[in-house]
Amino acid sequence: MNLSGVDDSQIGSFLSVRLNFRRALSLPEDRLVEQWNAALYLSGEDDDEQIIGNAHIVRCRISDPRVFDLLDALDGDLSAVASVVLDPVSGEPTGPVEDMLQGFGENFLIIDRVEMLPGWRGRGLGRWFAAEVIEVLSDGGTFVATYASPMDESEGTERRRVESKLKGVWGDIGFEPVSGNVMVLDLSLVTLSNKLEELRSGFGAQ
Repeated sequence: MNLSGVDDSQIGSFLSVRLNFRRALSLPEDRLVEQWNAALYLSGEDDDEQIIGNAHIVRCRISDPRVFDLLDALDGDLSAVASVVLDPVSGEPTGPVEDMLQGFGENFLIIDRVEMLPGWRGRGLGRWFAAEVIEVLSDGGTFVATYASPMDESEGTERRRVESKLKGVWGDIGFEPVSGNVMVLDLSLVTLSNKLEELRSGFGAQ
């Protein structure tokens, strides 16, 4: 199956998002930090399917100081985000993040990774995929955070160029910079829903 040549204004008819989530029932702390994986599927007329994008997201409780340590133990990028958005003592949003927020909720999301297969990059599908996943998981959420940095080991000028590009991508769906490469989206605003409407229309999703 090869639909990479399909016009962007029609590609939405062939795409679907699927999510799964992992929790160890014997570990109470797993209820504080839920790990979600999302896949973007491309389906052809012959019912063949291909995964063209993957994402890893964590949904975390607010107001529990254990969340900070759990994120620190999971992944370096998650630890970097936690150090900017969470007070390690109270588990509440830090002052700079709190100043950005207009709403309240019982949890927040961290977009840990969004990756599209070669051939599907540079078309805006990754940001649409991310926005759809955020909408699904945002119930009860206060904000979404992400770390706008490439996943490779690039350095110097090239790394800064990619970081700048990623900040632009996340900024396009409503994220605002907090510190360094950490960015936050206030879920109480209409920014995300407005952008989703625009993306769905542009990609031919009904």
